[in-house]
Amino acid sequence: MTTVAAIGERAALQGFLLAGVRVLTAENTGDVIDAWDALSPQTGIVILTIKARAALGTRTASLPAPLTVVLPS
Repeated sequence: MTTVAAIGERAALQGFLLAGVRVLTAENTGDVIDAWDALSPQTGIVILTIKARAALGTRTASLPAPLTVVLPS
C-alpha cells in the first residue's frame, strides 16, 4: 500500500497528522536529508515545506523517487 509522508518544520505540518500523513519533523538541512533517506519504499507522495525542498537540492530528482509536492508559503 502506498503511503504519504510530509517533511519540514513542525508548525507547518501539524495539521497533516489528522489526515494520517506520516509527518517527519525537520528543522534544519541535516534533519531534512535524514528524513528523506529514511522514507519507506512504499512512500508514494512526499509533501515538503519550502525550506525542506531547498534543503534536498537535487535528491528529489533521483529515481525511483516518490512524487513530491511543495506547500505554498
